[in-house]
Amino acid sequence: FYPTHSISMLLSALPEGKYQLVEVTAPDGYKKADTIVFTVDSEGNVSVASNDNVSVASDDNATEVKMVDEPLTLSLRKTKEGEEGEEDFSGVDLKLTSTSGKNLSNVVVDADTCNVLGRSKNEITFTTKGMQIEMSAIPAGSYCLEEVEAPVGYAKAEPINFELFADGTVQTADGKNAVNMLNEK
Repeated sequence: FYPTHSISMLLSALPEGKYQLVEVTAPDGYKKADTIVFTVDSEGNVSVASNDNVSVASDDNATEVKMVDEPLTLSLRKTKEGEEGEEDFSGVDLKLTSTSGKNLSNVVVDADTCNVLGRSKNEITFTTKGMQIEMSAIPAGSYCLEEVEAPVGYAKAEPINFELFADGTVQTADGKNAVNMLNEK
């Protein structure tokens, strides 16, 4: 058991047989990787069953089996009530707070979807560039998304409390599986 974000282990002279590389716990902000099953033959050659989160590299001396964790991602939507239904709403300042005390300092915010205004250990404040906001490497936990202030001509949207689960799914306090914030006039 090696509780780190990046490790290397050299195992030599493994006897012929079938083995499993199992991740017990993923680092914060990442999905737990699938178990990797590999076989060592009588010649010491290694073969790995198909798996999207594994890379295999060989040379004359060794075979490297590398497990890769995928980051948890979060997609938020920010829209306004328009003439023909929901419309894009750029330029709105929002704040995402971890209500479960998760550290957000390593969260990657897609610069094409918003501008980060500020960060603290448990908060990220940003301005929207469109209706979709994308973040990755965000830890599973409880969150609150709220407007910093109401945009001119619109009522302030209600804060949205939601849970981001370790498998990447989301559930809001009112049972929805997506985080969509709408401003009404």
